[in-house]
Amino acid sequence: MAKDKKDVIVSTRPWNYEEAVKVGRELMKQYHKLSLSVVRELYAAREALSNTGVRKDLVSNETRLISFQDYLNDIGMSKPTAYRWLELYDHANDKLLSSEEYKAKKIVEFEKLIKLLRPDYPEWRPDGWSEACERYYRSKLQEDRYTQIARQEHFEQLDLFNRHFFENLQAPIASPEDILHFSELKEKIKPIAYPGIPVQKQTHAVMLIEKVIRDFPEKDRKGVAKALAEATMLIAMEEI
Repeated sequence: MAKDKKDVIVSTRPWNYEEAVKVGRELMKQYHKLSLSVVRELYAAREALSNTGVRKDLVSNETRLISFQDYLNDIGMSKPTAYRWLELYDHANDKLLSSEEYKAKKIVEFEKLIKLLRPDYPEWRPDGWSEACERYYRSKLQEDRYTQIARQEHFEQLDLFNRHFFENLQAPIASPEDILHFSELKEKIKPIAYPGIPVQKQTHAVMLIEKVIRDFPEKDRKGVAKALAEATMLIAMEEI
């Protein structure tokens, strides 16, 4: 298939960084200008069609009202794409939000919804609550738990915020429950811990073994634990 003259020029011209930056910068300006124009049209159409709709034509002597979805179908844009654009549009300032501005906007919205929650109905969620809001709320609760634990006197002894250990347990982050369990387990191990080795390091190893044992059926765990203890001893004596 023969190339036209423009294709040949583009493919044979040596690439130059300064020229590429100049072209790319100009294209980005055009992109942002076009993007803002598109989202303005989307916003205007949604506002105009959001209530009663607009008369499109007469079908069987009945007035047909068009919707925002009709508008999107006619311009060839999907509803998810349109609403993603609209989420980024700041109508008051007539601009598209940056990712940082959008995140800040959503946090403000989430915080307002969280204030509407009712402690007496913990499963209830207000209108406007989304999966993203739920994730933010759960994350906020977990951070509050970390703060509560951090205020406890024994917290500094936990040695858990080197979270490499929990990566070994296939847990990307230590949960509050992990931290509390570590503290309890450490106290139980202390009387039998091997002297000269920090108890927290021995507790790390025990928690790793504990996780492995929990992967087995409950009825087999004692037998597996005994076998692992014997195998561990053989490894220590370099007999395996």
